Amino acid sequence: MYIDKIGMVWWVSFMILCTVVPPNLVAHGHGTGIEVLPPVPFNDRLVTVVVDSEKTESEVLVSISFIQDDNRDPIGDTTLYIDARRGQNQLFTQEFWAGDGVVKLRFVSDDSGDGILYENSSGGFLGLLSDVTYTMSGPGLGDGGLYSLDISILSSQGYVPPEPLLFNSAVSVPMTFLYTINDQYWGAQTMQFITYYDVLYNMEYDATGRTISFEMPFEWHEDIINQIDVVHVEFAVPETFGDLLVSDFDIKINGLDLSPTTITIDDYFLEYRTVHLVLPRGELFRLYEQTGDTDIMRVTARPSLDSVYSSVTANGQYRILVDLEPPIPVSGQSNTVSFNITYVFPSSLVVSVPYDVRIVYDSDMVLYSGSGVSDENNPSSIVFNVPPDIQGPALLQFSNVDDNDLAAATLPIMFNTASNGSTNLIPDWIRNTVGWWAQGTIDDVSFVRAMAFLIENDVIQVDATSSYTDYDNSDIEPWVRSTAQWWVDGLLSDDEFLASVAFLVEEGVIPVELG
Repeated sequence: MYIDKIGMVWWVSFMILCTVVPPNLVAHGHGTGIEVLPPVPFNDRLVTVVVDSEKTESEVLVSISFIQDDNRDPIGDTTLYIDARRGQNQLFTQEFWAGDGVVKLRFVSDDSGDGILYENSSGGFLGLLSDVTYTMSGPGLGDGGLYSLDISILSSQGYVPPEPLLFNSAVSVPMTFLYTINDQYWGAQTMQFITYYDVLYNMEYDATGRTISFEMPFEWHEDIINQIDVVHVEFAVPETFGDLLVSDFDIKINGLDLSPTTITIDDYFLEYRTVHLVLPRGELFRLYEQTGDTDIMRVTARPSLDSVYSSVTANGQYRILVDLEPPIPVSGQSNTVSFNITYVFPSSLVVSVPYDVRIVYDSDMVLYSGSGVSDENNPSSIVFNVPPDIQGPALLQFSNVDDNDLAAATLPIMFNTASNGSTNLIPDWIRNTVGWWAQGTIDDVSFVRAMAFLIENDVIQVDATSSYTDYDNSDIEPWVRSTAQWWVDGLLSDDEFLASVAFLVEEGVIPVELG
């Protein structure tokens, strides 16, 4: 008899860790390095197949064991037929005789390898003794990824079934890629990607849109998708990368929006924030219908328009949701931090609890310190002044939440220098805000408030007698985004941009309230 494709999980995991990458980093993904397939009847007993894997520096070892289900003993004198693939590349199809019920495969990374499977002598592997290991070498072959195996049991101990037993298995072995960016605010960040499927390429980070993107081989074909239970992608943002420590992400595959139900954020670890993307087969088919036949999966992820900054307390009990006004605090003026404190479960339940809060710059300079009780009906807020010579990252620290010294959380925030009134000096946070708005990352209100800041600080001179609209109800013509993007891209000078904004404000196209 034949067993339908079972246990076939196409796991793909990506972790992004910045700054220093520990040499003993453990991937917190869901790639399976071992798989025990469901048992089936065979010659009056229940049998199954176990596929195990182990990775060394440039090799992947895979052990395939045909065993009895009740006592886990290997069944010797067995003939197997194996169809092996790595990712979507065919490796081999070959018949094996397993005297002790075990077939061992060794995949070696070797640029000069010929991709031919050959038999060689070997010792024990993973506690299962055997004298023979089959080796195949080729470029990147032992780097890791998804190793898929269709295993047919042709005969065992003299018994030949009416039809071969077919087991479909896949084991995932982590594959690591490094990508370093130099962010203008957060400095050099070494991003580590761990994938359990195939090679990654075209990895990029767009600071203006706060967008992570990468590509991987993926054959969008009905036959391929039918073999997949789920595709799982995850990336982790380190605690030092403030721009991406947000409550929600929008993720696209080949430019197509994914359902929010496929995206979850695991923020219970203090060192990093993990974003999980889980695509069931139905979602893959939905994407396939719009993507068409192609061999690429391009992933882009950026903070949602309505997202706020978030952090979970060290004891895992509370989540703190933070909004900044302006979005990047400005030195030389007052700034506002608004926040809600919620339970982690359920995250929608805002609570009223006491807290302590500090803003610390350069390790020991306390810019703000206070205490309060959060409001379960309205956001709490603090207003603080920043000296004019302060610029760069600082820490927003919550502690003693609900009078518990273990309930503490920290968020990095960035200060930028305010304008001194000169028409050719624009705060860096304004350029970021305009870029995000031009690309649709933030809403019109945030953009208009940034323009209001320039007017209020005399960076933009406008006729105060002009008509205006309440900017909280803004509705800006789409073509204005193009003008904004030209300035971000350097196609307009600062003076040209400021002059155009002044004109559009006076004409009511940009609805800033004028005093």
